[in-house]
Amino acid sequence: IVSKLIKNGNKKIGFVTHSTESTVVEFRFKGYVQALEEFGIALNNNIIKEVSHANNEKETRTVVAKMIEIDKVDAIFFFNNSLAIEGGKVVRDFNKNNTKNIEIGCFDSSRYLELLDVPFVSAVQKVEELGKISMKLLLLQMKSKSQLNAKEILNAELIDNLN
Repeated sequence: IVSKLIKNGNKKIGFVTHSTESTVVEFRFKGYVQALEEFGIALNNNIIKEVSHANNEKETRTVVAKMIEIDKVDAIFFFNNSLAIEGGKVVRDFNKNNTKNIEIGCFDSSRYLELLDVPFVSAVQKVEELGKISMKLLLLQMKSKSQLNAKEILNAELIDNLN
């Protein structure tokens, strides 16, 4: 997702995530950093923001507005679609009044993003396949006498609505 944003000409890409410690957040952040490194873009900690689950909507809108107005980001990568939808509302309003469009990227469904009329790229996970693998791993764990340490990587469908 971030690589696609970079290939589309964006160099200053913010990252907005929930303030939680989970392997999903960790993996998505590592992917963000890896994409920046691959294209020779320095990591800018000023445009990496965490928002709480409790005050998600208002906090996301505030963080995104500051990223656009103060930090002058070209694009924003959101941890998931709920953050992207809230942040996308701010991006949409900015884009209406400016010649340079801010682009966004996120994981999960893009249906609501299409309604915002904001240039975006998203990765849609194959939920049914994810569920089957989760069940298989859960059953293996139940049969095992020791802690199961397994990792599965699934491909996602890329939805490109940048142009």
